[in-house]
Amino acid sequence: MNLSLPSSLSVKDGHLFCGGADCVELAEKFGTPLYVTDEVHIVENFRRYEAALKQYTDKVQLLYAAKANENPVIMQTLAAEGAGADVFSLGEMQAALDSGMPAEKLLFNGSSKTEAALRAAIEKGIKISVDSVDELRQIDLITREMQKTVKIGFRCNPEIDVPTHPKIATGIKNSKFGIPAEMILDAYREALSMEFVEPVGMHCHIGSQILEVEPFGIACGVIMKV
Repeated sequence: MNLSLPSSLSVKDGHLFCGGADCVELAEKFGTPLYVTDEVHIVENFRRYEAALKQYTDKVQLLYAAKANENPVIMQTLAAEGAGADVFSLGEMQAALDSGMPAEKLLFNGSSKTEAALRAAIEKGIKISVDSVDELRQIDLITREMQKTVKIGFRCNPEIDVPTHPKIATGIKNSKFGIPAEMILDAYREALSMEFVEPVGMHCHIGSQILEVEPFGIACGVIMKV
């Protein structure tokens, strides 16, 4: 069987190497199970992704999904490259800040934000991706109490079918995630009437393990129409 390995992995004399390090030797030294991360490969991926987007616009800010791996070294490495972070909790928020990522490069996301986490995001000047109209109204109450302005985006549910398992499809009709596309404009108008809420963008996430490009193009089309 022929294996297709990422560029950071190789096999020599029956041993797997990661970033030039012999994984057998690492296992013998540190024990197993063992997680091995190639810093160079992470940086290369980040730069390649950023360069691809910058072919079309200079307004590019990549946000690392902190839920993927909160390892401080990984987050510090990405912070040094200029990355921000997509955070889902107070813990992820603090991990991103501790890594050197400035608050203005963070986006607080998720469908189950606690009041404490919302207050922390507002206090620190972190942008919030609003997941529902109820959440928008909660943010309005908090900002009026705190007398602090917060920048927000709206998570749009494009309500499209995607080629992945239904349990990890987040942009389908009746999904609990996001505001349906046809309701975004009303939510935006409501936000404009709020003294300390500043709408600045849109957000969309349609699912995981999607291996085709077409669904992302369809989702972008929905957002552009909004």
